[in-house]
Amino acid sequence: MGVVCLALCRCRDCPDRFLNQEKIMTRHYGNGRRQSTVDRDRRVIKVYREVLSELGDIAAYVARTEIYRRVSEKVGLCSKTVANIINRVEE
Repeated sequence: MGVVCLALCRCRDCPDRFLNQEKIMTRHYGNGRRQSTVDRDRRVIKVYREVLSELGDIAAYVARTEIYRRVSEKVGLCSKTVANIINRVEE
């Protein structure tokens, strides 16, 4: 019977050792978020505010998807990622 490794396994004999370490590195570093992710989120929020200020008073009447599309064009991320950052990330 084989040994079942957990997602955070670091044993030398595990064939999925490198795959598991890659998952760890791409999600979180330690207990917090990676600095590059924090910087990216801050940039998205900054561009979002710039787009809202460019629209001025009509920003309340423009669809959110249009605003997310404009932000995604400036930042280079997909609109779904932009929406996730704007709606779920604390500043």
